[in-house]
Amino acid sequence: MHGSAVLYPDIVRRNMALVSFLGFAGSCLWFLPNSPFSSVFSVSALVLGTAHLAAWLAFPRFREVPFFFISLAWFNVALLAFFVCDTGGISSPFVFLFFWIMISQAISGVEDRWLPFFTAACYLFSVYGDVMALVEHPHTVAPGVYDPVFAAVVSGLNCVYIILAGLSSRDIINAVLLKLERSSLKQDELVRKFAEISPYSQIGTAMHRIAHDLRTPLASALGYLDFKAAKASDKDDAELLKMISESLEEMSSMLTQITCYGRRSDKRREKVALKALLTGVRAMLSFHPAAAGVELTAQFPDGELHVAIPRHELQLALFNVIKNSLDAVGPRAEKKVKVVLRRAGSQAEVEVSDTGPGIPPGLLPGPLGGGGTSKADGAGIGLEITSDFIRENGGEFEIGTDPRGGALVRIKLPLYSAA
Repeated sequence: MHGSAVLYPDIVRRNMALVSFLGFAGSCLWFLPNSPFSSVFSVSALVLGTAHLAAWLAFPRFREVPFFFISLAWFNVALLAFFVCDTGGISSPFVFLFFWIMISQAISGVEDRWLPFFTAACYLFSVYGDVMALVEHPHTVAPGVYDPVFAAVVSGLNCVYIILAGLSSRDIINAVLLKLERSSLKQDELVRKFAEISPYSQIGTAMHRIAHDLRTPLASALGYLDFKAAKASDKDDAELLKMISESLEEMSSMLTQITCYGRRSDKRREKVALKALLTGVRAMLSFHPAAAGVELTAQFPDGELHVAIPRHELQLALFNVIKNSLDAVGPRAEKKVKVVLRRAGSQAEVEVSDTGPGIPPGLLPGPLGGGGTSKADGAGIGLEITSDFIRENGGEFEIGTDPRGGALVRIKLPLYSAA
């Protein structure tokens, strides 16, 4: 489809056809018996109709040319001056068509700052041309209307109104168009964000389906293990079955959290000893395959630091952060991960740094970046979930690059208060 110099080309072309019809109809009024209109009016109406018919026919060819529409508007204003002059000048009922032409052009989106001033000049010509009898015609208005002082005051006010109407209508239309453009940009931004969220939504749906399908056979396995443990006569066998049962119960708890993902946790906060928790997480990760060949060190304060938070979810969050660092240093020659716990005023601060490649800015979670992952088998949502959990519990989650290279994750949590 071809472009156009006006906002609503179909409406503009229909208006051309309508004005052409009215012009031809007006030219026929001169033939009526006792017609109040002179030959000047009829000829002007005929010229108006012919010009707009030609514009209607030429519209497909010149629809992309702004000068085509500007010229037509100036032609209409100039011809209207003859209509006004012939039908009473300052008292003509056609004076208000000056406003209609300017506002129509502004609504169409054609940029022409000089039209209001040209319109005012044509209006003055029509008024003072009438007063100075440049165009003769019979007057049916009281002679006082044509008093020079009265005519000067009225025509001056009308000129001011014409210029203000022309300029202000254009400013109003431009403001509306600007608002529409901003709304369109906001809509595009929402579409873009939805497009970014959509993959995570699909991942979440798949996780819910898998978790739901696994819980039933897992419950059956737990029941069978409990039955076998009750019947086991050997102590070692009973201990082994108990350990397997506890592991499966932990898996069941994780699956329950997945099916509840997206809802706020209903777990009550509890007093958690961070030093002991980090020691346990470090011990579990030391047996993980990702920790092979990695120097995993810890720096803890002498005393214990307590926070009020759901213990199991915090354990998963810290496990996820440290595990990411272990994965990052895997391909590197220098494999070091350091965990630091310290007190920072009224907060407990946990820092996890590594000697990996760091995190590209485009993969930073939350407000720091666009999300994502640098892992070939990663979903890119682990740090997002951890960040949301920490912030929902009154903490701070920061991620960036360590001055020595590698990634640096800093978690701050309010210290436990008996109050």
